[in-house]
Amino acid sequence: MGRWGVRKKFWASHHFYLQLLLTFLASYGKMCEVRVKPTLPTSITQKNTMTRLPLEDTVQNAVQNAVVRLADRNLGAVDALMALLRGSAEIDPDNVLGGMAPLINLNMLGIHGTSIYVLWNYKCRRDTRRLVMLLRAVQLGLISHTKVQKMAADKMRQVNLTGEEWADLDTAVCSRLTGFMSADAWIAKQN
Repeated sequence: MGRWGVRKKFWASHHFYLQLLLTFLASYGKMCEVRVKPTLPTSITQKNTMTRLPLEDTVQNAVQNAVVRLADRNLGAVDALMALLRGSAEIDPDNVLGGMAPLINLNMLGIHGTSIYVLWNYKCRRDTRRLVMLLRAVQLGLISHTKVQKMAADKMRQVNLTGEEWADLDTAVCSRLTGFMSADAWIAKQN
């Protein structure tokens, strides 16, 4: 099998997984009373723009388009976005937009693709609550958006928050948002 045969096989397997993901997202949309068709979007990314989510997509609740466009063909980012969709409404019930709120926040911060994965995996240690808390801290003005953008762009793991800074953010967010799930409740739910 030549070089092109390997690439063809690679893309065929990824196309299968992408179709499987889109089918799952379509069923997730039906659970949320959203009408979504499990088809590939015509354009996976939009070049030369800061935002990747057109307003029409969020208004029409096109969850699958949001995930595909934000993930920018990064499967780790898809994992992070799916974790946010599953857990953020329970973690932060005060947020009007529910599970879509963190996706919109990431988009507004200009964090896409690999940067989402870096932020979720390396900075927040795959803790969905911690990522939701970080995004809400930006909204509340407790941490600058440039700091979060630098954290997301830092693949060398040089820009981090200390344990004390995470604890301070946690306390501040939980005190400002009374419905925000506490760290103890999140740990108990995970076990």
